[in-house]
Amino acid sequence: MKSYFRFAKVLFWSLLAATAIQLPQRSFASQESISSVPTEAVGSRMSLDSASAMAPNAAGTLHLTFALKSTAQQNAARFVNSLSDPKSPNYHHWLTPDQYGQRFGATTSDIDAVVQYLNQNGFSKVKVWPNKLFISAETPTSAAEALFKVKIGSYRRSAAEIARGFSPDFYAPDAEPKIGTAIASRLSGIFGLSNAAQHRPLLKRAPAVADANPAGGLNPSDLAELYSGAALHTAGYEGAGVTVAIFSPTAYSTSDVNSFLSYNKLNGTDITIVNVNGGNSDLSNSEEACLDIEAVVGQAPAAAIKVYEGPNDGSLDIFNQMASDDPGIVTESYGADENSVTAAYADSYESLREQMAAEGISIIVAGGDNGAYDSNNQSTVTVSVDASSAYVTAIGGTELSPFINDTWNGEIAWTYNDGTLGTNSGSGGGLSIYYSQPSWQTGPGVSNADSNGMRQIPDVSTLASTPFYSIYSGGQFGEYGGTSCACQFFGGSLALIEEQLGEKLGNIDPDLYNYGMNNASVYHDIISGNNGVYYCTPNWDFVTGWGSPDFAKLALAFQNLTVNPSGVHSFGSGLQMFSVPFSFDAGTTPAEELSGLVTPAGAPAYVVAAYLPLTSEYAISPTAPANTLSPGIGYWARFNASSGGKLAVSGTAVTSPTFVDTLSPGWNMVGDPYMNSVTIDSLQIAASGSTTSFANAAGSGIVLPEFYDYNGSIYVPHGSGDVLNPFDGYWIDAAQSCQLIFTSP
Repeated sequence: MKSYFRFAKVLFWSLLAATAIQLPQRSFASQESISSVPTEAVGSRMSLDSASAMAPNAAGTLHLTFALKSTAQQNAARFVNSLSDPKSPNYHHWLTPDQYGQRFGATTSDIDAVVQYLNQNGFSKVKVWPNKLFISAETPTSAAEALFKVKIGSYRRSAAEIARGFSPDFYAPDAEPKIGTAIASRLSGIFGLSNAAQHRPLLKRAPAVADANPAGGLNPSDLAELYSGAALHTAGYEGAGVTVAIFSPTAYSTSDVNSFLSYNKLNGTDITIVNVNGGNSDLSNSEEACLDIEAVVGQAPAAAIKVYEGPNDGSLDIFNQMASDDPGIVTESYGADENSVTAAYADSYESLREQMAAEGISIIVAGGDNGAYDSNNQSTVTVSVDASSAYVTAIGGTELSPFINDTWNGEIAWTYNDGTLGTNSGSGGGLSIYYSQPSWQTGPGVSNADSNGMRQIPDVSTLASTPFYSIYSGGQFGEYGGTSCACQFFGGSLALIEEQLGEKLGNIDPDLYNYGMNNASVYHDIISGNNGVYYCTPNWDFVTGWGSPDFAKLALAFQNLTVNPSGVHSFGSGLQMFSVPFSFDAGTTPAEELSGLVTPAGAPAYVVAAYLPLTSEYAISPTAPANTLSPGIGYWARFNASSGGKLAVSGTAVTSPTFVDTLSPGWNMVGDPYMNSVTIDSLQIAASGSTTSFANAAGSGIVLPEFYDYNGSIYVPHGSGDVLNPFDGYWIDAAQSCQLIFTSP
């Protein structure tokens, strides 16, 4: 008996041991390790409305975007910033979509693994975008639910959300998608499972009866006159050779647009539709699409207009398609407040805009129509995720005040709740919760009591309220406003500047902020109005940014910057009298800053001469003060007889409100210290303990009444009513020691 029990005991433990060894093996073999992947939105089971038909049916198709991780992409931001730096060898050396993918995309092994996974699981239309950061594919809703272990249902928004303008229903998964860890580890997001984070149109219809004709609103030529775009039209620029891509997750009425074109005599316009993921047949937002097209084409009738239509979902495919097509300008009149999207969606969205900037695409986005409350919830201060990117130009809104005879006579902010365009409306602006403040976002007003190290918007503004835009939609003309109008008007006007320069401009924000600091006359500074939280101030503010642009001056500023990509100015051939509106780093010499210098026989190398009035002789480089270039001083140099010369590098521009030149008795060589022209009548002279106007000083005999520049053969006088221009040098004669005081223009 004992032997029997001993045998049974041994058998029991043997079986138990065998079972213990085998069971875990069977378990691991049948269950793969899974991980969650971020998506654009997750629904709440508490708000599930099973009666709603918003959710895609089981056989319906989902357009999904798989965002790939890439260690190389961490270097993209620095590279993209160098593209806008005139001192960088990368300046305006744009990449193609393929080049961007090769440089910053995911590895081939990661791409192949994800593609294989999608093909094995029955996905169709699998596409690797040229950026190698996103893969798009389609699958039935039921297949996505089974594969990702989610339930995609329809959800009813709260009454408060519906009242704020959101769609009554949306569809979303009930949890983040889950897939095998081997694939999940290669992804930073799966998007397109929801349409919760819909981009909302940002147009506002004026509270008035539709016009029988456009007499009650501003037509394209009126708008061009207001902001000096008419000067570019007069010079022959209509946007020829420039492609403007319009983000449009809707369909539009072609007959409405054609009626607008016919009335305004805009013939031969090139407008094409680019269908993404089957396009979009929903005409509910046709009003927005018509406005977008008409506002752009009204300023740039010769540009190629591409309207990108597709589903209004989280797939990101419209943006991928635009980035792959590589236009010159992208405009977007839609917005989703940052609180309505996940950080993963915001990050992937930003990577696409970063790619566009690397390609030289200027992205112009409406800043928002609900003041500082982009979600239209007055208890939550937020901005649009579409506008808060570091790679887009966010456009705020203004009103003309007063408005007389279709001319600019003054301007205020589109003020929150001022009644011009309904309740809770006004220029959008504030601080991002996702994107850090870029290095170029500096200047007077930028750093303030509300700054917190995050991206601040808007950047600039144009008209968004009274008087209104005349737009044709729904079979008739009507009056419209909102940052939709402001954004598209800016984008169309920018196309004229691109045509004039003959090149793409990329992310223009670094230049816009540079002009705000050093060339502020390109803007109308808006100092009146608010957006419900923030108030207008001199210089930059959270309501209108730098203010509204003078497009003719803005074009000239861009031209001065891009004529010489390695610097900021070109000089004529031969003997030139010049100045520089910059301070340079200590130790740099004129030879390092100027190119094209010619040395007369027997003179020291790289001659630059500075006049010394006390001794009536010249100092010649490398002798001080000719061994460095400083603002406010005039110099002589001889440049190449055929090609002239160039200022090879830019320094630190003068930003102080006043600049003082000390004049000695006799002739003095001076220069405008600012990047803008200054009027002679604005100058002052300080002498013998008192300060007076230049005219009074000239009348008292302290200085002669004229400045003289050299045109290559003779001296040309400039007196009252004339200006002194940056980069030119001038003679001025003083009877005694005094100070010449410049005031920032």
